[in-house]
Amino acid sequence: MTPPIPLVFALNKALDIIEENGKKERFQLYQDRSEKIMKGVQELGITLFSKEGYESPTVTCMDPPENRSIDEVIQGMHNRGFTLTKGYGEKLKDTTWRIGNMGYIKDRNINLMLQALGEVLK
Repeated sequence: MTPPIPLVFALNKALDIIEENGKKERFQLYQDRSEKIMKGVQELGITLFSKEGYESPTVTCMDPPENRSIDEVIQGMHNRGFTLTKGYGEKLKDTTWRIGNMGYIKDRNINLMLQALGEVLK
């Protein structure tokens, strides 16, 4: 069986970055991104699915907006170059949607995503 070589290289690069910058700093980066996304979607009138204090630092799960279906939001964001996904699992896949924040994401990308989300929700 051949291992997925590009994934192995990507994992090695990610581990190099964590080793260089520190694990604590990496986790803080995810927390900061998560807080920015949560604040931004709430300013757009979207309710978070997670109870306060139980939010994930790497993915934000939300209830659907009142004026759009989950599929409309996901497709509208896809048309603008952003990938959002439905909730995870049998119970949540059709009743929530998610924004992930791991990987190579700059603060500017989050700002652009929130701007596009605002356009989709209008």
